[in-house]
Amino acid sequence: MAHSLYAFDELKAGNRRAVEACARNEGLLGYLVADPNDIDASRDLLRRWGDAPGIVGVKVHTEWSHRHTGSPEIADLFKVLADHGRPVKIHNDGPDWDRHLLRIARDHPKLPIIIAHSGLGFPNLEGARIAAESDNIYAEMSSSFAQIPTVREFIRTIPTERMMFGTDAPLLDPAFVLGTYQDAEIPEADQAAIYWDNAARLFGLG
Repeated sequence: MAHSLYAFDELKAGNRRAVEACARNEGLLGYLVADPNDIDASRDLLRRWGDAPGIVGVKVHTEWSHRHTGSPEIADLFKVLADHGRPVKIHNDGPDWDRHLLRIARDHPKLPIIIAHSGLGFPNLEGARIAAESDNIYAEMSSSFAQIPTVREFIRTIPTERMMFGTDAPLLDPAFVLGTYQDAEIPEADQAAIYWDNAARLFGLG
């Protein structure tokens, strides 16, 4: 999955590079980046490239944009993202981030929302709890700071159909993150859903 991290330095150029990379590499999937500090530009880029080959959703980074999950700018951006309708992966930040994200999810019940890292850079049980309270919140727990007792409780709390495998590659070695998932003691009956089926359904991969 292409992450488009450079898009925060130059929104248009970064997203163009992600679109071009997905077009060049068959099977490469990516997110466009939306910026709460430039909602009009984000809306225009979604209209231009939101359905480009390989683009499966949108990513929002609250810490880098200096707009916490509960900020008015994030709320306004999600109105645009809900109109676009593709899955949104959000890196959260700020006090009561989980309750704010739950409010956003309830305001836009048809919009799939993915909690990056299952919390504030690492799995937090708050993420699992709000996923259990909403039908459109998903999570993936790629992190170099995951705690085994937490990930085990996370798996027991979040609905199986809304947990997905994520790696944060190339920043992290996928094998390292796979170890976290294996240590989470995922029931064998749920493994196919978590490792593939849920994401395939969400992103329309067949």
